Order: sequence, then C-alpha cells, then structure tokens
Amino acid sequence: MSELPSSPYKGLAAFGDSALDALLFFGREREREAIVSNLLATKLTVLYGPSGVGKSSLVRAGVAQRLRAIGNATVVVHDSWVEDPAGAVVASLREACPELGPTAGLVDTVAAAAQQSGEVYLLFDQFEEYFLYHGSDGPLADSLPELLRRPGLRLNMLISLRGDAVAELDAFAARLPGVFGNMLRLDRLDRRSARSAITGPLQRYSELAGATYTAETALIETLLDEVAPGRVDFSGAGEVMLTDGGVEAPYLQLVLERLWSEETADGSHELRLASFRRLGGAEQIVRDHVHGTLGALPAAAEDAAARMVRQLVTPSGAKISYTAADLVEYTGVRAAELAPLLETLVRERIVRGVDGSTNGSTRYEIFHDVLAEPLLDWRAEYELERARIAARRQRRRLLALVAAALGALVVVSAIAAFALTQRSTARSEARRAHARELDAQALGGLSTDPAASLGSALTAAELVPGTQTEDVLRSSLLAMRERHVLRLGGSIVGASFPPVGEHLLVASSNGTAGLYDANGKRLVKLAHGHKLTNRFPFAS
Repeated sequence: MSELPSSPYKGLAAFGDSALDALLFFGREREREAIVSNLLATKLTVLYGPSGVGKSSLVRAGVAQRLRAIGNATVVVHDSWVEDPAGAVVASLREACPELGPTAGLVDTVAAAAQQSGEVYLLFDQFEEYFLYHGSDGPLADSLPELLRRPGLRLNMLISLRGDAVAELDAFAARLPGVFGNMLRLDRLDRRSARSAITGPLQRYSELAGATYTAETALIETLLDEVAPGRVDFSGAGEVMLTDGGVEAPYLQLVLERLWSEETADGSHELRLASFRRLGGAEQIVRDHVHGTLGALPAAAEDAAARMVRQLVTPSGAKISYTAADLVEYTGVRAAELAPLLETLVRERIVRGVDGSTNGSTRYEIFHDVLAEPLLDWRAEYELERARIAARRQRRRLLALVAAALGALVVVSAIAAFALTQRSTARSEARRAHARELDAQALGGLSTDPAASLGSALTAAELVPGTQTEDVLRSSLLAMRERHVLRLGGSIVGASFPPVGEHLLVASSNGTAGLYDANGKRLVKLAHGHKLTNRFPFAS
C-alpha cells in the first residue's frame, strides 16, 4: 500500500483511482453499487449530475476500484477530451494493457484489449468537455456507436457528465437509439451519507495510522447544517416544505481538510466545534482559500490572476482549460510572469495542470468546479476595487487640476490687479504732472493773460484737487481784476468813472490827469499843473 497521506480528507482534489483512495472513500456506497450493477448488466450507462457533486471521485475511487476487485477485466478511466480524443483513449488503453500489439484506431484497440483480458470497461469522465471542445458532431460521433454495436465485443461503457450537458448526447441518438435507456442521476450527499464521509475516513485513518482520531458530535451536526442549505419544495397540494438541499462532497472535503490541518497543527486528534467557529465556518473557509491565496499575490501577479480567471471560468461558472501559451495570448501576460503564477496557483490548489493532448502539452483549469463561484466573486471584487482606485486617482487628478486652475486664476488676478494698479498709478502721476504743468502756465501768464491763466488753473484743479492748485487758482482769480494798467507817472491819487458812460478820469501826484475809455485807451491828456494829493479825492 502506498505511504499514508497527511490527511484522511482530499480537500478539492478528487479521489484517485488507487487502492488507498478507495479505502478512504466514504458516503457513496449505495451509488457505487448501483452504477457497478448497471455496468455489469448493460452496454452503456450514463451517469449525470450537477457540477461539484463528486462524480469524478465516485467513478475513480468507487466504480473503477470495485470493478477491478470483482474481476480481471481491463478498466480504463479517461477524462482528457481537448485534442484528438480518439488517440487519447487509445493511449489510455495501451497504458492499461502494455502488452497490446499494433492496432489501427480506437475500435481495433478496444477489440484487442477485450480479447486479451476478456472484457473492457471504458469509464469516460467529464464527458461534457468533449462537447465543449469538439461539439456534437466530433471525432467520436461514429466510433463510439460502432464500439457499442459491434457483435461479440465484450465492452461496457460509462459516460459521466454534468446534467446541463446531457442534451448533447442527442448527437449519438440517431446512431445509438439506446443512449438514453440507462441513465443514473447522482445527487448531492444526503445528511446520512455526508456524516459517513466525515467519520468514515477518520476511523479508517485511525486504523492505518495506529492512532485514534475523532470528531465532536456537535461539530458534525453544525458542519452539516452549514454545508447542506435548506431548499424550498412545492408539493402538488399547494404546500411549501423546507427540505435538505444536499451536500457538495468537494465542498465538505475542503472544509474538513482545513479543519484537520488546524487541529493537527495544535497537536489535537479531535475535530472540534470551537476550532470550526474560530475559522469562521464553512463558507468562510472556502472563501479564505480563494481570497487568501489570490489576495496574498503581489499587485502585478494579482492582476494577471484576475485576467486568467476571466479565461478559465465562464460567467455561468463552467471551467475551460488552456495551455500556458493560450493563456499568454488571451491574457496579455508575459510568459515569464505567467509561469511562476501558475506554479503558485497549482501549489495552492486554485488551478491544476492536466494532460490535454497526445503531444504531452499541459493544459490548466480551475482545480474544482466548487471554486468557480468564489473565483468569480473574487474577480468581481477585484475589478470593483480597481474601479474605485481608478476613480480615486481620477478624482485626485481633477482636484489637482482645479487647484492648479484656481492658483492660475489667483496669479492672473494678481497680475491684472497689479497691472490695473500700475496703470492707475501711472495715470495719477500723469495727471499730477499735467496739473503741475498747467499750474506753471497759469502762474507764468498772470501778468500777460490772466484769463488764460485762470483756464489753466481751473483745469489743474480738476485734475489734481489740492492746496497747490487752489493757490494757483486763487492767484488767477485775483489777476482777473486787472483789465489794464494805466501809467501817468507818479502815484495815482484819484480815479473816477462818471455816473453814465464808460470813461475814466485819472489823476497822478505829478499833476498829470488823463481821460481813458473802458478799454484803457487814453483819450485826453490834461496839461501838467500843480502837484496833486489824494487828500481830497474826486467826487463821482
């Protein structure tokens, strides 16, 4: 027997086609016997069920191992459908029957194997992938019906596929009328079977390890409550019943493996409810497996993982496999960056490598269907967070642009204000200079042209009101009183206008008198007489 594994539970890994895995495989005893009985009795059995129900584990560790235990027949489990499916089945047959001689094609190889061992069982697993990559009219559309109809060929065949792909078998209906005649549906584990899947491996592992491992009853019941959600059924009588929704075996195995790892790390041989609650429960354990692994990646690797998930999981949750070269092409991630990322995700059981063709190239797919929904959730959260980061960056850029614009506006406003101030100052200085110039002109013309001086003084006062312009204006106004200057010699001792008329009689101290008109023109100069004084001024 192979070396004892580190855990009695498989986690997301399917149980393999080995004696040791068969010993640890519990909870599907009834289904295993039903499938084996049908395979022994009929040429073709179709096994179908929802994704993640545990079909692959049942086919490998249950059905294949049981068939080998009851006879010497050649039992081949095959699940590689990407490239040249007929050639890949031939390769699997030759691996199971290494002494086969030369053969020509799939039908001839099966016939040679049946002749050598007496009987052949072909167990085709994950057959929905055949339709995914080759369509309904693929390379096996003729060879499979020929195998099943060939007289004397002791061959029994099992086709295992997801329930949503059963309709694709219509492609074989015309050539193989009985393709839908023997169909078995595999449902999720019921509560009794799920309990057996928990306690059975612990008991068997205890026998193999020579130590006792157990699980608390409270843990078992709480765990089953969480992994078997209720389902609403409607009866024909109009009643609504809440029933057990069943347990996805891989989901249960992943939770148990995580709990086992936690307990054994603490040195405990018992699975405990307290540890289960400390881990956050079943849903949190699966979520942590996906989000914890991907969230711990460096930023560039996390972005590459998000692109890869987009390719490996369809929006509806179906998985697709690609070679590393395909992923480089479809994701835009460089091969040098993709290779270490794939190694990390394979090690953490997020993806797995499968032999996808006869030339030995490796294709990558998500490790199990049960991871599809958590992976899609993670990618949605990752894309949302990226959008939030981009929005925050854009907001910061916009705020920076607004701040820069406001700063520029302030600078421009300051420059404009400074320019206006300078312009106003310049204009004020120009007005003051002009006013000073006018004041000078006014003062300079007081004696010759008082009227012009007064005009200059008024303009200067309007330009720059102030004491200086007021003084000049006052001087100009006073100068406006002197219309003419009469010069007779000596000192003027008297001057008089007549009551009617515009003549002016002026007398000087030297005895001279003169008669002037209103414009200051002397009309008559009287003869020089005695000296006059202003003691007795003229009467009007």
